[in-house]
Amino acid sequence: ISGEPTFGELLAQVRTTTLKAYANQDVPFDHVVERLRPARDAGRTPLFQTMITFAQDDGDGVVEADDLWAGEIDVEITAAQFDLILSLRDVPDAAFTGSFC
Repeated sequence: ISGEPTFGELLAQVRTTTLKAYANQDVPFDHVVERLRPARDAGRTPLFQTMITFAQDDGDGVVEADDLWAGEIDVEITAAQFDLILSLRDVPDAAFTGSFC
């Protein structure tokens, strides 16, 4: 964001950029990178450095459909994937629980 746009101007910029992105969504990402040739830093992820996740807790965390089920497993993370991860969960009888990684 450059300058000091009003909220309405900023919203218009976001709308224009989003519509342009949707109009060109069929272009493969590697072609975009090839054409733009952005400066790359091997120590950072190319698209973003922070992530926010949100999940609703509707019980035991298991999802079932026909013969397929999926559930959560605990995984020990030994290396940072991003500079900052904020994980939020909507749980019964509480507003939210969350953690920073």
